[in-house]
Amino acid sequence: DLEFWVHQAGRRAVVSLRLSDIGMRQREYKDAHLPGSLRPTVARAMVLLSGVGDDDTVLDPMCGAGTLLVERALSGRYRLLLGGDRDPAAVAAARANFGARHKPWELSVWDAADLPLPDASVDQVLVNPPWGRQVGTRDDNSRLYPAMLAEAARILKPGGRMAMLTSEWALARSILAGERRLAVSR
Repeated sequence: DLEFWVHQAGRRAVVSLRLSDIGMRQREYKDAHLPGSLRPTVARAMVLLSGVGDDDTVLDPMCGAGTLLVERALSGRYRLLLGGDRDPAAVAAARANFGARHKPWELSVWDAADLPLPDASVDQVLVNPPWGRQVGTRDDNSRLYPAMLAEAARILKPGGRMAMLTSEWALARSILAGERRLAVSR
C-alpha cells in the first residue's frame, strides 16, 4: 500500500514516499505505448502551460501514441485536434488511444518537416520531438529540428502558441534565435 523511492547520489540518499495513486501516472485511455512516449501527467502540464482555448485548432506534428492530443482533449473544448507521425505504427497507436472519443480529430502519416497544412492555420503546436536517445539520434535531430520548427512557424497563426519538450535545448534555442515569429521561454 506504500511506495518508497530511494535515490542515491554518491554518499547521499534521498528517500521519498509516493503520495499519489496510479491515476496520477497512468490513464485508462492509454492502450498503446511507444518508446519515448510522454507520461500523461507531463503531457497535461504541457497542455496547461500552452493555454486552453475553446476555439483552438491544436497540432502535434510528431504525435507518437497521441498522449499530448488526448490530454488536450481532456482539458477542455477545442475546434480540432490534428496529429501525425512519419511512422504508420505510431499513428495506429494514436488511433487506438483515441478510440471513438474526443471528436473532431484527424490523424495522418506525414513528415513534420513538410506538413500538408495551410499557412497560419493552427492556434497551438504541442510537440515532444525525438531527443536522440530512445528514438532517433542527435545527428538526426540537427536536421529534423530546424525543418520542424520552420514548419511550426509557418502553420501557426499570428499569436499562436507552441509548447515543446526536449533535452536538445542548445539546438532548439539556436534555431529559435533565428526565427522571428516564435518567442522563446523556458
